[in-house]
Amino acid sequence: MFQTPQPASPEFQEKYRHFARISLESFLTSSARLEFPKSNRPRISLILVLYNQAELTLQCLKTLALDRSIDWELILVNNASQDTTIELLNRLDNVHIIDNKTNRGFGEAVNQAAERAQGEYLLLLNNDTQWIGQNLKFAVDCMAADSDIGVLGAKVLLADGTLQEAGCVLWNEGSTYHYGRHENGLDAEFQAVREVPYVSGVFLLTRKVLFEKLKGFDPLYYPAYYEDVDYCVRCWKAGYKVVYRPELILSHFESASAKSEEVLKWVRWRKTIFQETHQKWLETRPPADLTKVQLTRTESLKDSQIILLTETLPSSWRRSDDCHLIDLLKTIDKKMNEILLLPTRDRADLATLDKATFWHEAYQEIPREVEILPSSAIYSLSDFLHFRPAKKRILWVYGKQSARMLDVMLKKDSDSLNQISITYLSKPSEDVSPYSSEDYKITSELKEIDFQKLVPFQQRAKGLLFSGAMYPGSTELRQWKWLQSILGAEFKNFFTSFSLEIITTDVASHPGTVQNLRSSLHEVNRYHQWLNVLGNAKFGVFPSPDCKSAWPWAVLCVRHHIPLIVHSELASILNFTAEREVLVANNVDELEDACQRLISDQQLWERLISNSFQRICHKHSAKAA
Repeated sequence: MFQTPQPASPEFQEKYRHFARISLESFLTSSARLEFPKSNRPRISLILVLYNQAELTLQCLKTLALDRSIDWELILVNNASQDTTIELLNRLDNVHIIDNKTNRGFGEAVNQAAERAQGEYLLLLNNDTQWIGQNLKFAVDCMAADSDIGVLGAKVLLADGTLQEAGCVLWNEGSTYHYGRHENGLDAEFQAVREVPYVSGVFLLTRKVLFEKLKGFDPLYYPAYYEDVDYCVRCWKAGYKVVYRPELILSHFESASAKSEEVLKWVRWRKTIFQETHQKWLETRPPADLTKVQLTRTESLKDSQIILLTETLPSSWRRSDDCHLIDLLKTIDKKMNEILLLPTRDRADLATLDKATFWHEAYQEIPREVEILPSSAIYSLSDFLHFRPAKKRILWVYGKQSARMLDVMLKKDSDSLNQISITYLSKPSEDVSPYSSEDYKITSELKEIDFQKLVPFQQRAKGLLFSGAMYPGSTELRQWKWLQSILGAEFKNFFTSFSLEIITTDVASHPGTVQNLRSSLHEVNRYHQWLNVLGNAKFGVFPSPDCKSAWPWAVLCVRHHIPLIVHSELASILNFTAEREVLVANNVDELEDACQRLISDQQLWERLISNSFQRICHKHSAKAA
């Protein structure tokens, strides 16, 4: 079974061609030229194989010429075109042109261009495409970030705006299917990065060294069809991955170089060659079944499938609690685990956005490998998960509100959910949840402290982390001025190279207040920004009674083994006891005394680290529940 191309309506195609022909005629009758970037050391080589359709080629080239995000070169292979393609090529600057006197087919033309290419990466593009998504630099960065990726594919849209493909499916008798064809490319299932059986040659990015190692496209598939499928399968066999990136988007006119009846003739022949070449590999594929196409949307199952049930989509700038959740999503090994994020309700700030803006905002902090499920999926989770096969399935429930929703889900479909390992993750702002069940495992990423592995007291970073709002009249600013007055005395005598890290979010509002502190001041409110300064701190000071904004960052310090001096209000919120987990200071005199003690008393320093850390561990333990 091969899916017959179904391009946009003939009326639309004719209108677009008419526009493209007018544009081409105007270009050729003018003195204009189309200039491309010139580079002696391109990172990526773009390869287009041309056979007639000069009007579509020009539209494609115009969009490419706008990209100056990275050094790249353009290689055009003219396969004996009979229209005005030669005239168009003569009006291009900084382009490598291979002019074949006969039509040597798609695969051989690509191989010709690859031999001439100087780039580290090769990008194959159809000449009837237009680039509308992320730029070339983004594509190259994706490849460079993971050496296991052999081929990168894009989200390809048809001329009518619906999907042509979001990765492609391959079945056991060698037939293929463009996943998501004619569906809305903005639907949830097409927004996450995914390993796929293959991607089409409409957009195929690969490493030149790998292309050469695999000896390029197989000439057996002359003149066209199945070269891309064959190449992707050979990449998988060689230990490389084929990956779909939804941020890379282009529009494809489709079937501009051949009519569908001609396509089917060649496809049937080439499919036979493909079957014979990869017979054993195809035996591992599922049988062709369009009703179960979602079961074959990914190439291989991960070790575990983690379903994260949350109240809403995480956002660190809206809720401090979510900083830790976002960090967890970033640190989970995506190569070993598939992650499905299921919010129980939609975020109010995203409710009125169009879909494209919604997904852009939703993935600002969430890794693109995480698939965000529609909130409606909670009402039919078992049906949904039927199309998301997994070796092992784990359900993480984040926060009390999500746990309540889980109750509803268990009552609706207890049989399916009982087969899933369920873990409750309490929010840092919550006391240990009274919501308990023998089916739940209360867990945490926290481990016991091994002081033998900790950096010794005297070698620990020689700085103080001071958190607070630095605006006129604030308690923190008064205490900061006091710290300034003693920096030249006891502090400096102890520290060989003293550093003071000030954490605040109010610099922009009150620039004059802290203008003399720029060298050590950090205006941060995101989790990863905090991590950048934690390594400089021997201990932390949180003098403000405003616990609403301070507690998550205090917990973060504890998790990174930084002892704290805090206001009594914050100690109460954290359920910390003075002298056991923290030192408490509500005024300048108490703060001075606490600082002196932490500077000089190693046993106190270690005891506070151990006790506060164990308190956090206990708060997330099964015993505490």
